[in-house]
Amino acid sequence: MSGTIEFSLPNNGDLVIGQSFLFTVTVSCDKDIDDNITISFYNSKNITVPSDDILLILKDNRKKAMVTVTLVVFNSLSENEEIYFSVKTSLNDIQPKTLKYTAKTINSNSLELNIDTVSLVMPESFNDSQIGAISTKVHTVLRDKKGVVLSGVPIFIKSNIIDQLEEVCIYSDDGNLIINIQKFGIYYGFFVNSDNKGKVKFFITPRKSLPLVIELFSIIPNSTDFVSSKNPIFITVDDIQDNRQPLNIITAIDGNLKSEGESKFWVDMSPCEDYKLGDFLLFFVNKEYKYYTK
Repeated sequence: MSGTIEFSLPNNGDLVIGQSFLFTVTVSCDKDIDDNITISFYNSKNITVPSDDILLILKDNRKKAMVTVTLVVFNSLSENEEIYFSVKTSLNDIQPKTLKYTAKTINSNSLELNIDTVSLVMPESFNDSQIGAISTKVHTVLRDKKGVVLSGVPIFIKSNIIDQLEEVCIYSDDGNLIINIQKFGIYYGFFVNSDNKGKVKFFITPRKSLPLVIELFSIIPNSTDFVSSKNPIFITVDDIQDNRQPLNIITAIDGNLKSEGESKFWVDMSPCEDYKLGDFLLFFVNKEYKYYTK
């Protein structure tokens, strides 16, 4: 039997002092994997790892086995201290691996996610074959407090509404791998790692014609607070049969709104009785959507 062991983190890079994260181990073999396959952690420094053997869950007709655990970096570390641990399996043919990292601080402002395309307009008729045709890139660059980029750091991302991310597909940078939603503590979201240049990048694409306003929040668990994305993502449906009464722009007589110097205009939303604090108004300005909230 020959096989490999892979991890949800790169084998080396940076970790933020005090952070906790989900760590997934995947074992792949060319023959059927035994029901009782386990992994164990050993030779660890400056990080909390499981002390007992851990049973893996079989996948892909017994050719793959996986398990996810929580790891925690010591919060008493100084910057640039070593962090490392080793992982081995109960299969003799798979060599153990040692992962090595450097303890770092983080500039929490670098967690703010940029949204390239704020508004995604979906056709009313949409099917599974069109998934991926409409998407937006979400990205940032992780840096420490001195401005140096941080590589391999896992950050956790959630939306403002529970289960909302289940309504979209989330793709990693390679454009193929679907990032799965996981529960971490009391939140549902996903972890994504910065690359060797500190870049965090993924893509969001709608699954169906469903209007959504997605506000993303990112965090280094146990190390920073949640940081909201620079903009929300608006998913709207281009419904040509929509006969709702348009907003009345008070400062315009008819046709398109024109300005002779004024930078502001008034909008009459009545009748609109079901609004609530935090709702958004979308305006189509110069072929782009702009939004207003209160």
